[in-house]
Amino acid sequence: LGKPVIFTGCIISPAHVHSDFKRNLILSMYLASLGNLSEVTILFAEQMLRANRTTKISSNGLQPFVSPHMPPLASMIGKHIRLEKHRLRPAPKGRIVLCRHMSALVEVIILVPSIDKDVLLSLVENTNAQAIVLCGFGSGNFPIECGAVHAAAMLARQKNKTVVICTQVRYGAVNISSYEAGRQLIETGVVEARDMTIECTVMKLKRSEE
Repeated sequence: LGKPVIFTGCIISPAHVHSDFKRNLILSMYLASLGNLSEVTILFAEQMLRANRTTKISSNGLQPFVSPHMPPLASMIGKHIRLEKHRLRPAPKGRIVLCRHMSALVEVIILVPSIDKDVLLSLVENTNAQAIVLCGFGSGNFPIECGAVHAAAMLARQKNKTVVICTQVRYGAVNISSYEAGRQLIETGVVEARDMTIECTVMKLKRSEE
């Protein structure tokens, strides 16, 4: 992508005199005009964040987004705009290749305590999705009662489905290899999402149908 794409908006309606719309729009236009940006970003509350490292945390705060593992690409420091050039992606050297027909069939399963094994197996058995995202706790922990998660992962792999473990927490990375149950999952072919957000993981699992 050889040009900037900046998503912005406002939390307070533009109809109000104290709306954040005008400031967000002006900062977005200014940063887009600098010529350094060749990626997709989100700008709110005087911070520009890398879009694929960002998740939404609030529906009414003036900064509704957070980038847990990637510092801002640009921000207002006092009355100055600071662009972190060393964090920007380099400009592409070739032409952009677009995948116009991406499969949306990625199943996301939020793991909860005492999740029923039959329900979990049914979700895996009856889906047409080619990839499954299991959202665990903390560093990727999951309920081990009755072996529900392990059985579901085994079933998915037998069906040649990609299985990725994410975490439901915003900070910290998935590391299921640090305990026995997690190592057994890795042996079945389950992949760790590390510090990627759930949204980013889903998008990376979409497959081109071209």
